[in-house]
Amino acid sequence: MFAELKRKFRSRSERSAVRKYARLLGPQLRRDYGASEYYTPGQITAAVATCQLPLEYISFAYAAFLSEEAFRNLGVDGDYPSLRLMFFRYIPSGLGTTFEPAAPSSYALSDGTHGC
Repeated sequence: MFAELKRKFRSRSERSAVRKYARLLGPQLRRDYGASEYYTPGQITAAVATCQLPLEYISFAYAAFLSEEAFRNLGVDGDYPSLRLMFFRYIPSGLGTTFEPAAPSSYALSDGTHGC
């Protein structure tokens, strides 16, 4: 029974930490380093520190913001697709699930005269 309670507590605290990561980390990375599909391990670690997120869950951040190859090369424990799935499940609505630069609009590419 004690083991079950311990497992439930760990699961609840993990979900809570991942929610914080999902809510805070992407916007922090974008503010500090600009919009990008992927970031470096150093950038991710610095943003985690800035947001004061618990380091024991940084594998979720690495899975979310590194390519699968970079994640594997870093030697992080965990299943890349599962960690990414859990991270992006907790992205708040309206925040979006990508931190890549937006495609320029046709207006931005024009001379601003709207064809007049």
